[in-house]
Amino acid sequence: MAEKLSPATNPEADETASLHGSLVIVAALVTFLALCALTLLLPGNPYVRYQQLGSTIHFRTVWAYERIVFDKTPIDVALIGNSRLGAGVSGPELSQGLASRLGRPVHVVNFSMPQDGRNTHYVLTKLLLAHHSEVKLILVDIIEQSARKGHPAFRNLADTNDVLTAPALINFGYVDDLGYLPYRQMLTFAGTRYPALFGFRTSVDPAQYLGPDMETTTSFTQVTGARIDRDTIHSRDEIEAGAAPIRNGQTPPVLPRFLHDEEFVMPELYMDKIAALAKAKRTNIAFLYLPVFGAEPVAADWKFYEKYGPVLDARFLRTDHRQYSDGAHLNRIGAQRVDAWLAAELLKAPQLLEKRGAP
Repeated sequence: MAEKLSPATNPEADETASLHGSLVIVAALVTFLALCALTLLLPGNPYVRYQQLGSTIHFRTVWAYERIVFDKTPIDVALIGNSRLGAGVSGPELSQGLASRLGRPVHVVNFSMPQDGRNTHYVLTKLLLAHHSEVKLILVDIIEQSARKGHPAFRNLADTNDVLTAPALINFGYVDDLGYLPYRQMLTFAGTRYPALFGFRTSVDPAQYLGPDMETTTSFTQVTGARIDRDTIHSRDEIEAGAAPIRNGQTPPVLPRFLHDEEFVMPELYMDKIAALAKAKRTNIAFLYLPVFGAEPVAADWKFYEKYGPVLDARFLRTDHRQYSDGAHLNRIGAQRVDAWLAAELLKAPQLLEKRGAP
């Protein structure tokens, strides 16, 4: 009599069980991905997306949205870039300096935010020009070396399609941004439907709005509790201690020269997008270099930017520690010097303060 095999030793049974388990896993994965894809269709108020950053170092993006979308006060010059630009240029003071020389109102607004990333600069430019087609000049920051990575707030602020179609090649944040998107969509949808429950607003609160001309160069306390001091004058050694790691942290291109475009795809692609948006609205683009203390005389990739517009070079600041609040950011003394110098530089090229192609 042939010996019967127990189920535990039956090869066919083992194979069937294994196949069944694999199918369950595949079905679960497909269901999960399908649900994630469905979240992309959820409607939501973009204002809620911006408010999701209200408790972070990027809290000023909430004001930026309010200034752009809800406030119809004209904007002639918009500054878009990182925190160096925020610390270094006062929108109200530059407005006053230009207006007094031109004999007419000039509205300058500083939309800078901490950290670098041209993808988020593109998001802000897209929003700005959709609501303020009157903008004559966008002044963009330049640093010593363009950031290879995208901005961490891109996944919060960008339209869904912009997240999906972001470059995936040599984009270290693409998978993270994509993976965060379903959560963002669900939170935005829920926050739009039940704003009070999540602490959001669906329209601007006049009592909380910071006005059309927010000052960015004075001392302030972040919502995180950190105090940003723009008034104290520090010793040269203190400023150098903060600047040296930034200067030493810059890395040259690591890929062969023929792959340069792929290595720097983020800044180059999004600068092209910013330029296309500006061209469509006949808006000029210029660039401002505010150096790290002790930086080399010239930013590494100026030639790339010069094809879009002039580069305004403030490297005269780099040797005077009394103008810095830390290794990279100017204090009030440095900002006031930049405001006076920048007004004069812009008036040397008055066409920048008029619509491109205007008679």
